[in-house]
Amino acid sequence: MRIFKKQELNFRNQDWSYLVSSAQLKYFEPFVEHKTGCILVFGFEKFEPVLAPKAGIIEAQGDYDSHWKPALNVGPINFDAIYCFEVLEHLLNPLQFLQSIKRYMNNTTPLYISFPTGRPQFLWTKGHFHEYSKNRADKMFELAGLKIINSKITPPVWMRLYKHFTGIKPFLRLFFPKRWAIYKLRKETE
Repeated sequence: MRIFKKQELNFRNQDWSYLVSSAQLKYFEPFVEHKTGCILVFGFEKFEPVLAPKAGIIEAQGDYDSHWKPALNVGPINFDAIYCFEVLEHLLNPLQFLQSIKRYMNNTTPLYISFPTGRPQFLWTKGHFHEYSKNRADKMFELAGLKIINSKITPPVWMRLYKHFTGIKPFLRLFFPKRWAIYKLRKETE
């Protein structure tokens, strides 16, 4: 079995500075209610401090592969929230990842997740194994034992117009622009 490392997925070493934009913050900021306290973060590592500058952020790192294991050496901490922005689409087995996150949650810990949605597969970004429709995402969360508290699909996020004329895929993104699905989830009570 081939193990994919983050560098091969163009995830860890990618320049995320374009994501910390006023457009993204405009959609995420009103949706994310928990921006203070002790927050466990899977993902961007640059976006979260901008979104929640007063939070105590703990980063969880691990190999983003089919046997995802977080490199997180913490005891039983009650996190005030967990952020998982733009991670699921990079995983070969996102269901396993979601089930493993639950060990860091109690019944009141909100889990905020985002991922791109609404594009045909040939327009997915390099390094994406999945992009989810609402039905597929809802079913995955149900199978993982997570309850949907709130969800939202952002309006289209457009590139600068001249970038659409730099190739076939950028041109087609005029017709299939990027949108984010944002979810607030909780652990199902057992």
